[in-house]
Amino acid sequence: MTEGDFSGEKYHRLVALLPENYERLISQECRNLALEYIRHKEDVYDETIHFTKRLTKVGSHILKSEPKQLEGLLERLYSFNIEGAEKIENGWPSASTPRKYLVMRPHFYSHGGDCARTLHDQKGDQAWAEKWYQAHLTSAEAAEGIDQRHAIHTRGISATAARRLYQQTNDPNWMKRCYEGNKRSAQLAVSIEPKHSAYSSLHAATAAQELARCQQGSLWKQRAIEGYRLFVNYPVTHPEPELENQVRRAKQEIIFLRRLLTTNPRFPCYL
Repeated sequence: MTEGDFSGEKYHRLVALLPENYERLISQECRNLALEYIRHKEDVYDETIHFTKRLTKVGSHILKSEPKQLEGLLERLYSFNIEGAEKIENGWPSASTPRKYLVMRPHFYSHGGDCARTLHDQKGDQAWAEKWYQAHLTSAEAAEGIDQRHAIHTRGISATAARRLYQQTNDPNWMKRCYEGNKRSAQLAVSIEPKHSAYSSLHAATAAQELARCQQGSLWKQRAIEGYRLFVNYPVTHPEPELENQVRRAKQEIIFLRRLLTTNPRFPCYL
């Protein structure tokens, strides 16, 4: 860090403030120093993992509460998060990485993915949607068996990104990734967050049904029926009146798809 960019005094003050602003941003001074740091630093490769994690977490707080403050800085905050994850990946042989860093790594990716999503929303750029998808997919894969709830939710977010990419490109491979992400999220959540699992199964079913509209054969119709069934089964053990309309719709879709399986027509793809 050069003296003209961010003075030693400012840097040490930021280092002191970051830990107490990690869970919640409570200091305007910390916010201002973090923004100034991001503005002047091109990378964080010379920083410790702990400094990088604290800085990017504060950056995520700013993104959620005051996104306009990060105007022109989001790409750099995205890069800082990816660099933090890569630093962990490159720091130890995979079998000997300390657990606390294994937990930290998927969070770097998911926070980077949040930056990419915001950049996609702002610019409509397909490349940022792909980064959004990939960051959350990598986060979910890294979290499985370590931070299961994080894996559940980031899988679902990757599916949302894939659906957005399908809508943007009309490429069915993205809808397949949407289906796979939702299905895996449902599998991971079944015993931990059964309601989330049910809704992920529903989202997987709608993705499969869209693919059934685009492609001949019975495979995607059968997968859609499977997803709808899993959703319909949830209220049997967890009665919730507000789900009645969605359950009724899912049952109707099962009947519709079963009829299609007997006649096997092809019907047009739509977004």
